[in-house]
Amino acid sequence: MDIERQRHEMFHALLEPHEAMTVAVRVQLSPSVVDTRIVAATPSAAALYGYDDPDELEGQFTSMVHVLEDIQRTRLRSTLRALGLVSSLERYEVRLLQRSGGVQRVFKEVEQREVEETMVWICRLEPVITRSPFQPPPLPETVPEEALHYFFGWACVAEMEALLRQRRLLLTSLQDMTIFRQIGAYSRSGPARLPSEDEPSVERLVLRSPRVYYRYRCLVCGRDWIGGGEEAQDAVCALPKRCNYVDCRAYAWNDPVAAVVARRKREQRRARS
Repeated sequence: MDIERQRHEMFHALLEPHEAMTVAVRVQLSPSVVDTRIVAATPSAAALYGYDDPDELEGQFTSMVHVLEDIQRTRLRSTLRALGLVSSLERYEVRLLQRSGGVQRVFKEVEQREVEETMVWICRLEPVITRSPFQPPPLPETVPEEALHYFFGWACVAEMEALLRQRRLLLTSLQDMTIFRQIGAYSRSGPARLPSEDEPSVERLVLRSPRVYYRYRCLVCGRDWIGGGEEAQDAVCALPKRCNYVDCRAYAWNDPVAAVVARRKREQRRARS
């Protein structure tokens, strides 16, 4: 049984089939764009989103199936949960964007936890039947900005989509299309930005939290991710075995000597694909 199949079954095991439930995981799409993706859902939950089959809901980015303002609010609360500053289990009202374009108000009970170094959200949904005004989740008084960007980047997928629509860039209106060929050639040939020898591959984050977090930088693919989360008094920096990115997963992520060979093999593998 392959790893992806095992993870699929592991996330589905968190569901209770007769309840409206979803499981979502944190997904880093670029150094700046972070979202969550629904990886498991029950039929009742899929119906609330307007889907006939849970398979149609699974794989959707959470920000694209919620009212954006609600996602922006809950992202702040998720940051506090990740830092251990509030309870890992919360209940509040959010608005789902249905497949048809309609809006469904629900009470969402969210449990946030880590499963195999992956940030996971287990959600129970209950439709709102009252006609009282929508009550959004409360905004926290303060959120460490550095922690917010480390855990959830600078934007989610829905924010990037909204930005692109706002810019209204029409390719057909450009007179000189060679600029795109130049950019494409550079993106294929330009090397990825890799840390210099003076830059540490492991750095402890200075956050106001009872837990300890680290920034890890892969010497193979050059990207960062966040790990840790242990209680401060028991904190021991046990280095990850592999890079956190699925398309890298190099065991040599922290080895300056072996990283050179691993990086060359990774580039050759990408060139063949």
